[in-house]
Amino acid sequence: MQLFNYLVYALVQAFLASSRVIPMRFTFWWVRGLSRLAFRLAKGRRALTLYNLELALGRETTPEERERIGRLSFENMFLSIGELLHYKEIHFRNLSEHFTFEGAEILERFLARKQGVFLIGGHLGGWATLSLIFRFPRLPAVYLVAKGLGNSRLQGLLDYIAAPFNVHILSGKGLGKLIEERVAQGEIFQFWMDQEARRDQGTFVQFFGQDASTFAVPGYLAWKNSVPLVPYWIIRRKPGYFHVIFREPLLYQLTDDKDENNRRVAQAIASEVERAIREHPEQWLWAHNRWRRRPDGTRVELFIRKKKRSRGQGPAAAGESDTGR
Repeated sequence: MQLFNYLVYALVQAFLASSRVIPMRFTFWWVRGLSRLAFRLAKGRRALTLYNLELALGRETTPEERERIGRLSFENMFLSIGELLHYKEIHFRNLSEHFTFEGAEILERFLARKQGVFLIGGHLGGWATLSLIFRFPRLPAVYLVAKGLGNSRLQGLLDYIAAPFNVHILSGKGLGKLIEERVAQGEIFQFWMDQEARRDQGTFVQFFGQDASTFAVPGYLAWKNSVPLVPYWIIRRKPGYFHVIFREPLLYQLTDDKDENNRRVAQAIASEVERAIREHPEQWLWAHNRWRRRPDGTRVELFIRKKKRSRGQGPAAAGESDTGR
Protein backbone atom coordinates (compact mmCIF):
# COMPACT_ATOMS: atom_id res chain seq x y z
CA MET A 1 0.00 0.00 0.00
CA GLN A 2 2.86 2.40 0.78
CA LEU A 3 4.36 1.75 -2.65
CA PHE A 4 0.98 2.31 -4.31
CA ASN A 5 0.46 5.58 -2.41
CA TYR A 6 3.91 6.75 -3.44
CA LEU A 7 3.26 5.90 -7.10
CA VAL A 8 -0.03 7.84 -7.03
CA TYR A 9 1.76 10.79 -5.44
CA ALA A 10 4.57 10.63 -8.02
CA LEU A 11 2.04 10.48 -10.86
CA VAL A 12 0.21 13.56 -9.59
CA GLN A 13 3.51 15.41 -9.20
CA ALA A 14 4.42 14.47 -12.78
CA PHE A 15 1.10 15.78 -14.06
CA LEU A 16 1.55 19.03 -12.11
CA ALA A 17 5.02 19.46 -13.58
CA SER A 18 3.79 18.76 -17.11
CA SER A 19 1.04 21.37 -16.75
CA ARG A 20 3.74 24.05 -16.74
CA VAL A 21 4.50 23.34 -20.39
CA ILE A 22 1.28 21.76 -21.67
CA PRO A 23 -1.39 24.32 -22.68
CA MET A 24 -4.55 24.31 -20.60
CA ARG A 25 -6.73 23.71 -23.67
CA PHE A 26 -4.81 20.56 -24.52
CA THR A 27 -5.20 19.28 -20.97
CA PHE A 28 -8.96 19.82 -21.15
CA TRP A 29 -9.08 18.05 -24.51
CA TRP A 30 -7.38 14.89 -23.26
CA VAL A 31 -9.20 14.73 -19.91
CA ARG A 32 -12.49 14.98 -21.81
CA GLY A 33 -11.35 12.03 -23.89
CA LEU A 34 -10.45 10.13 -20.74
CA SER A 35 -13.89 10.87 -19.28
CA ARG A 36 -15.63 9.37 -22.31
CA LEU A 37 -13.43 6.30 -22.09
CA ALA A 38 -14.10 5.98 -18.36
CA PHE A 39 -17.85 6.26 -18.91
CA ARG A 40 -17.67 3.32 -21.31
CA LEU A 41 -15.26 1.13 -19.36
CA ALA A 42 -16.27 1.79 -15.72
CA LYS A 43 -19.43 -0.27 -16.05
CA GLY A 44 -20.21 -0.41 -12.35
CA ARG A 45 -19.94 3.34 -11.84
CA ARG A 46 -21.84 4.03 -15.04
CA ALA A 47 -24.64 1.72 -13.89
CA LEU A 48 -24.68 3.47 -10.51
CA THR A 49 -24.76 6.88 -12.19
CA LEU A 50 -27.71 5.94 -14.39
CA TYR A 51 -29.49 4.27 -11.47
CA ASN A 52 -29.16 7.43 -9.38
CA LEU A 53 -30.35 9.59 -12.26
CA GLU A 54 -33.42 7.42 -12.75
CA LEU A 55 -34.12 7.46 -9.01
CA ALA A 56 -33.84 11.26 -8.79
CA LEU A 57 -34.95 12.50 -12.21
CA GLY A 58 -36.68 9.51 -13.78
CA ARG A 59 -40.11 11.13 -13.91
CA GLU A 60 -38.88 14.22 -15.71
CA THR A 61 -36.20 12.90 -18.06
CA THR A 62 -35.92 10.31 -20.82
CA PRO A 63 -33.33 7.50 -20.80
CA GLU A 64 -31.45 9.38 -23.51
CA GLU A 65 -31.36 12.54 -21.42
CA ARG A 66 -30.11 10.62 -18.39
CA GLU A 67 -27.39 9.01 -20.50
CA ARG A 68 -26.30 12.48 -21.66
CA ILE A 69 -26.31 13.88 -18.11
CA GLY A 70 -24.34 10.89 -16.86
CA ARG A 71 -21.73 11.25 -19.59
CA LEU A 72 -21.34 14.98 -18.87
CA SER A 73 -21.14 14.24 -15.14
CA PHE A 74 -18.10 12.04 -15.78
CA GLU A 75 -16.67 14.81 -17.95
CA ASN A 76 -17.20 17.33 -15.16
CA MET A 77 -15.31 15.09 -12.73
CA PHE A 78 -12.33 14.75 -15.08
CA LEU A 79 -12.34 18.47 -15.92
CA SER A 80 -12.01 19.19 -12.19
CA ILE A 81 -8.79 17.17 -12.20
CA GLY A 82 -7.52 19.05 -15.26
CA GLU A 83 -8.31 22.39 -13.64
CA LEU A 84 -6.46 21.37 -10.50
CA LEU A 85 -3.38 20.66 -12.62
CA HIS A 86 -3.56 24.24 -13.96
CA TYR A 87 -4.55 25.88 -10.67
CA LYS A 88 -1.77 28.48 -10.86
CA GLU A 89 -2.77 29.62 -14.32
CA ILE A 90 -6.45 29.78 -13.37
CA HIS A 91 -6.02 31.55 -10.03
CA PHE A 92 -2.97 33.76 -10.51
CA ARG A 93 -3.41 35.00 -14.08
CA ASN A 94 -6.39 37.03 -15.30
CA LEU A 95 -8.47 36.08 -12.28
CA SER A 96 -11.36 38.33 -13.30
CA GLU A 97 -11.66 36.40 -16.55
CA HIS A 98 -11.77 33.01 -14.88
CA PHE A 99 -14.18 33.93 -12.07
CA THR A 100 -17.36 35.97 -11.93
CA PHE A 101 -19.30 36.42 -8.69
CA GLU A 102 -22.97 36.64 -7.77
CA GLY A 103 -24.16 37.50 -4.27
CA ALA A 104 -20.67 38.47 -3.07
CA GLU A 105 -22.25 41.16 -0.91
CA ILE A 106 -23.78 38.40 1.25
CA LEU A 107 -20.39 37.14 2.38
CA GLU A 108 -18.99 40.67 2.58
CA ARG A 109 -21.77 41.54 5.03
CA PHE A 110 -20.58 38.89 7.47
CA LEU A 111 -16.91 39.71 6.92
CA ALA A 112 -17.60 43.35 7.82
CA ARG A 113 -19.10 42.17 11.12
CA LYS A 114 -16.21 39.72 11.64
CA GLN A 115 -18.86 37.04 12.01
CA GLY A 116 -17.99 33.45 11.21
CA VAL A 117 -20.12 31.51 8.74
CA PHE A 118 -20.50 27.99 7.39
CA LEU A 119 -20.26 27.84 3.59
CA ILE A 120 -22.52 25.02 2.40
CA GLY A 121 -21.82 23.41 -0.96
CA GLY A 122 -21.17 20.12 -2.69
CA HIS A 123 -19.34 18.34 -5.48
CA LEU A 124 -20.96 20.47 -8.17
CA GLY A 125 -19.22 22.31 -11.00
CA GLY A 126 -15.77 23.61 -10.09
CA TRP A 127 -15.94 22.45 -6.48
CA ALA A 128 -12.16 21.88 -6.37
CA THR A 129 -11.22 25.49 -7.13
CA LEU A 130 -9.93 27.88 -4.44
CA SER A 131 -11.03 31.37 -5.44
CA LEU A 132 -12.23 33.19 -2.34
CA ILE A 133 -9.11 34.93 -1.04
CA PHE A 134 -8.65 37.03 -4.19
CA ARG A 135 -12.21 38.35 -4.23
CA PHE A 136 -12.41 39.03 -0.49
CA PRO A 137 -9.19 40.63 0.83
CA ARG A 138 -10.64 40.80 4.37
CA LEU A 139 -11.22 37.07 4.38
CA PRO A 140 -9.75 35.27 7.42
CA ALA A 141 -8.64 31.67 7.23
CA VAL A 142 -11.01 29.27 5.47
CA TYR A 143 -11.23 25.74 6.87
CA LEU A 144 -12.38 23.03 4.50
CA VAL A 145 -13.79 20.10 6.47
CA ALA A 146 -13.36 16.98 4.35
CA LYS A 147 -12.55 13.30 4.62
CA GLY A 148 -8.83 12.55 4.55
CA LEU A 149 -7.34 10.90 1.47
CA GLY A 150 -5.60 8.02 3.22
CA ASN A 151 -2.41 8.94 1.37
CA SER A 152 -0.21 11.16 3.53
CA ARG A 153 2.02 12.27 0.64
CA LEU A 154 -0.94 13.23 -1.55
CA GLN A 155 -2.69 14.88 1.41
CA GLY A 156 0.45 16.92 2.05
CA LEU A 157 0.53 17.99 -1.59
CA LEU A 158 -3.09 19.17 -1.42
CA ASP A 159 -2.32 21.06 1.78
CA TYR A 160 0.62 22.70 -0.03
CA ILE A 161 -1.62 23.72 -2.96
CA ALA A 162 -4.27 25.13 -0.62
CA ALA A 163 -1.87 27.08 1.63
CA PRO A 164 -1.36 30.15 -0.65
CA PHE A 165 -5.14 30.58 -0.69
CA ASN A 166 -5.29 30.60 3.13
CA VAL A 167 -7.34 27.40 2.97
CA HIS A 168 -6.71 24.74 5.61
CA ILE A 169 -8.01 21.20 5.10
CA LEU A 170 -9.36 19.58 8.27
CA SER A 171 -10.20 15.90 8.55
CA GLY A 172 -10.69 13.34 11.26
CA LYS A 173 -12.93 12.99 14.30
CA GLY A 174 -13.44 15.31 17.25
CA LEU A 175 -13.39 18.58 15.29
CA GLY A 176 -16.56 20.00 16.84
CA LYS A 177 -14.92 21.99 19.64
CA LEU A 178 -12.25 23.38 17.32
CA ILE A 179 -14.90 24.49 14.83
CA GLU A 180 -16.97 26.16 17.55
CA GLU A 181 -13.95 28.05 18.89
CA ARG A 182 -12.73 29.33 15.55
CA VAL A 183 -16.08 30.21 14.03
CA ALA A 184 -16.72 32.29 17.17
CA GLN A 185 -13.55 34.20 16.24
CA GLY A 186 -15.01 35.09 12.85
CA GLU A 187 -13.39 32.40 10.74
CA ILE A 188 -14.99 30.60 7.80
CA PHE A 189 -15.71 26.88 7.47
CA GLN A 190 -16.67 25.12 4.27
CA PHE A 191 -18.60 21.85 4.09
CA TRP A 192 -19.54 19.62 1.16
CA MET A 193 -23.01 18.45 2.13
CA ASP A 194 -24.03 16.25 -0.79
CA GLN A 195 -22.47 12.94 0.27
CA GLU A 196 -23.93 10.01 2.17
CA ALA A 197 -23.34 9.93 5.93
CA ARG A 198 -22.66 6.85 8.01
CA ARG A 199 -25.47 5.82 10.32
CA ASP A 200 -23.72 7.20 13.42
CA GLN A 201 -23.02 10.54 11.71
CA GLY A 202 -26.23 11.30 9.88
CA THR A 203 -29.95 11.88 9.98
CA PHE A 204 -32.44 10.91 7.29
CA VAL A 205 -34.01 13.63 5.17
CA GLN A 206 -35.75 13.85 1.81
CA PHE A 207 -33.37 14.31 -1.13
CA PHE A 208 -34.92 14.17 -4.60
CA GLY A 209 -37.97 12.54 -3.02
CA GLN A 210 -35.94 9.70 -1.47
CA ASP A 211 -34.74 9.03 2.07
CA ALA A 212 -31.06 9.96 2.26
CA SER A 213 -28.65 9.80 5.20
CA THR A 214 -27.18 13.30 5.55
CA PHE A 215 -24.43 14.61 7.83
CA ALA A 216 -25.95 16.14 10.96
CA VAL A 217 -22.97 17.70 12.76
CA PRO A 218 -22.54 20.85 10.60
CA GLY A 219 -26.22 21.68 11.00
CA TYR A 220 -26.11 20.94 14.72
CA LEU A 221 -23.11 23.24 15.24
CA ALA A 222 -24.85 25.91 13.17
CA TRP A 223 -28.12 26.04 15.10
CA LYS A 224 -26.42 25.51 18.46
CA ASN A 225 -24.05 28.46 17.91
CA SER A 226 -26.28 30.62 15.67
CA VAL A 227 -23.86 30.33 12.75
CA PRO A 228 -25.27 31.40 9.36
CA LEU A 229 -25.43 28.64 6.74
CA VAL A 230 -24.50 30.38 3.47
CA PRO A 231 -24.94 28.35 0.24
CA TYR A 232 -21.82 28.56 -1.92
CA TRP A 233 -21.66 27.15 -5.44
CA ILE A 234 -19.00 27.26 -8.15
CA ILE A 235 -20.69 26.69 -11.50
CA ARG A 236 -18.49 25.93 -14.50
CA ARG A 237 -19.18 28.26 -17.43
CA LYS A 238 -16.63 26.42 -19.55
CA PRO A 239 -13.43 24.53 -18.66
CA GLY A 240 -11.32 26.77 -16.43
CA TYR A 241 -13.99 29.50 -16.14
CA PHE A 242 -16.50 29.72 -13.30
CA HIS A 243 -19.48 31.62 -11.92
CA VAL A 244 -19.37 31.71 -8.10
CA ILE A 245 -22.74 32.05 -6.37
CA PHE A 246 -23.50 32.97 -2.76
CA ARG A 247 -27.08 32.80 -1.51
CA GLU A 248 -28.75 34.21 1.57
CA PRO A 249 -28.40 32.07 4.72
CA LEU A 250 -30.75 29.12 5.00
CA LEU A 251 -33.87 29.53 7.12
CA TYR A 252 -35.32 26.94 9.49
CA GLN A 253 -37.60 26.74 12.53
CA LEU A 254 -36.19 25.33 15.78
CA THR A 255 -38.01 23.29 18.43
CA ASP A 256 -37.20 22.09 21.95
CA ASP A 257 -36.04 18.73 20.58
CA LYS A 258 -32.37 18.35 19.60
CA ASP A 259 -32.89 15.48 17.15
CA GLU A 260 -35.76 17.27 15.44
CA ASN A 261 -33.64 20.41 15.13
CA ASN A 262 -30.85 18.37 13.56
CA ARG A 263 -33.30 16.87 11.09
CA ARG A 264 -34.85 20.22 10.19
CA VAL A 265 -31.53 21.91 9.54
CA ALA A 266 -30.24 18.90 7.59
CA GLN A 267 -33.42 19.03 5.51
CA ALA A 268 -32.91 22.73 4.78
CA ILE A 269 -29.37 21.97 3.64
CA ALA A 270 -30.45 18.99 1.51
CA SER A 271 -33.18 21.04 -0.15
CA GLU A 272 -30.65 23.73 -1.09
CA VAL A 273 -28.25 21.11 -2.46
CA GLU A 274 -31.07 19.57 -4.50
CA ARG A 275 -32.03 22.96 -5.89
CA ALA A 276 -28.47 23.64 -7.04
CA ILE A 277 -28.15 20.20 -8.63
CA ARG A 278 -31.46 20.56 -10.47
CA GLU A 279 -30.18 23.80 -11.99
CA HIS A 280 -27.01 22.09 -13.27
CA PRO A 281 -27.53 18.29 -13.13
CA GLU A 282 -24.71 17.55 -15.57
CA GLN A 283 -22.20 19.14 -13.19
CA TRP A 284 -22.89 16.95 -10.15
CA LEU A 285 -21.14 13.74 -9.06
CA TRP A 286 -23.89 11.21 -9.80
CA ALA A 287 -21.44 8.29 -9.48
CA HIS A 288 -21.58 8.55 -5.66
CA ASN A 289 -23.63 5.92 -3.81
CA ARG A 290 -25.89 8.58 -2.30
CA TRP A 291 -29.00 6.53 -1.48
CA ARG A 292 -27.34 3.37 -0.16
CA ARG A 293 -28.55 3.47 3.46
CA ARG A 294 -32.18 3.09 4.47
CA PRO A 295 -33.94 4.27 7.64
CA ASP A 296 -34.69 0.65 8.64
CA GLY A 297 -30.95 -0.08 8.97
CA THR A 298 -30.51 -1.97 5.70
CA ARG A 299 -28.29 -0.97 2.83
CA VAL A 300 -28.72 -1.36 -0.90
CA GLU A 301 -25.32 -2.01 -2.45
CA LEU A 302 -25.37 -0.39 -5.87
CA PHE A 303 -21.70 -0.85 -6.68
CA ILE A 304 -20.46 -4.31 -5.75
CA ARG A 305 -17.40 -6.19 -6.91
CA LYS A 306 -18.26 -9.02 -9.26
CA LYS A 307 -17.10 -11.66 -6.82
CA LYS A 308 -19.80 -10.52 -4.38
CA ARG A 309 -22.62 -10.63 -6.91
CA SER A 310 -24.79 -13.63 -7.35
CA ARG A 311 -25.64 -14.87 -10.82
CA GLY A 312 -28.16 -12.68 -12.57
CA GLN A 313 -27.82 -9.87 -10.08
CA GLY A 314 -27.70 -6.37 -11.53
CA PRO A 315 -26.02 -3.27 -10.16
CA ALA A 316 -28.61 -3.03 -7.39
CA ALA A 317 -28.21 -5.82 -4.86
CA ALA A 318 -30.57 -7.00 -2.17
CA GLY A 319 -30.89 -5.07 1.07
CA GLU A 320 -28.10 -5.67 3.57
CA SER A 321 -28.16 -4.91 7.26
CA ASP A 322 -26.13 -1.91 8.38
CA THR A 323 -25.00 -3.93 11.37
CA GLY A 324 -23.70 -6.68 9.14
CA ARG A 325 -20.45 -4.80 8.49
